[in-house]
Amino acid sequence: MASGIKISDVTEATLGYVACCAQAEESAEEGQAAKLHEDWLRKTLTRGGMWTKVALDGSTPVGFLFLVPMERTSWYIKGEGLSTIQCLNVEDAYRGQGIGEMLLDAAEASARRHTGGIAVIAYDPSSWFMPASFFRAQGYAEVERRGSSVLMFKSFAEDARAPRFVERHYKPPRTIPGKAIVEAFWSPQCLTTALDIVHVRKVCAEFGEDVILRELNAGMPGMRERFGIPRTLYI
Repeated sequence: MASGIKISDVTEATLGYVACCAQAEESAEEGQAAKLHEDWLRKTLTRGGMWTKVALDGSTPVGFLFLVPMERTSWYIKGEGLSTIQCLNVEDAYRGQGIGEMLLDAAEASARRHTGGIAVIAYDPSSWFMPASFFRAQGYAEVERRGSSVLMFKSFAEDARAPRFVERHYKPPRTIPGKAIVEAFWSPQCLTTALDIVHVRKVCAEFGEDVILRELNAGMPGMRERFGIPRTLYI
């Protein structure tokens, strides 16, 4: 295990680090996306069932994990009385030192009394982001697989039911003569999808009234069940 690393709950001082997913903001678009993500985090941190853990080397954040109730996630999974890991990230220079395991242990300790289990969409193959091999080593079992996406689960209760992927349901909109219709599924829960929508808004604005942009926030109630789409662009 890493020496000198401490795990704490997110604070005002570390919220910006989590919001930008440990990445430097190198453009105005990245700054706008981080603001969308930070606003969402700030609103949800006070709600029950939401935990954000930060790994600190002294006062410097070097990794984070955030966990939300499954009914609030924008990811295409469903389950009852469960939580889901939205993101787990450790700085490159600190990987291989057990910090991911420390973050996960801290999140599980906080959530255990409030949830029937924790689900995560991991990836296989993946050499760095949410690898299935890491979660498997921490006791998470594979439930279902779609391509490289692996739904994994750790139960905390005997009667907990395993989560499942939500099927995609999408019907293209009716065409409008002389107009291009863009339907963008995104969510402020994820910095990457927030950056997607910032870019899409900018491009669509360049075409003025020739383009109709319809934004669909995958994190809004009912959207996951209705569409099962967390991040996609349809034109």
